[in-house]
Amino acid sequence: MTGDHLQSMTASETSPGRTAFESRHGGQIDHPIATLANRLLLELGSRGGMRGKSLSIAVLRTEEPNAFVLASGHIYLTEGMVELVCTEDDLAAVLAHEMGHLDDLAAFSRPTGADADRLKIEADADDQAAAMLLDAGFEPSALAIMIERLRDEQPEGWADFRCDRLSRHLGPADDFSTP
Repeated sequence: MTGDHLQSMTASETSPGRTAFESRHGGQIDHPIATLANRLLLELGSRGGMRGKSLSIAVLRTEEPNAFVLASGHIYLTEGMVELVCTEDDLAAVLAHEMGHLDDLAAFSRPTGADADRLKIEADADDQAAAMLLDAGFEPSALAIMIERLRDEQPEGWADFRCDRLSRHLGPADDFSTP
């Protein structure tokens, strides 16, 4: 997503660091989607090549649509992101994208000042997510659909670049139209 997304990945992995991170984003809330998200994490993790990695999910009380992952495998969805999710495939796409960041742990410590560097990190996570979704039996076009739904939350041109890149791997871009 935005630079805040990438900065959050470097948040302290200590419990007080996670608590401070969660507080900056409205704090954790109980949300019914967390149960579904945990099930999807298991499916994506076992079939998508994440065996042995400990993953957890929490929902944060903020209307800004976003998702975050910490290097430890803590994945956060905001209430705003949950509002954009319409199907299990949509949710799996968001989770797989965040899990895709875990494949490049160096991204957690790299300086990410330049937009081109930040875009590459996001696009690389998209590539990992598409492969993970396919491996786990989810609809990979849901990833591009979610990118489109989040168009206004990204820097200018990012959604087009990311969807064009995905279409080269998955098929024509018109398959990604938002329902």
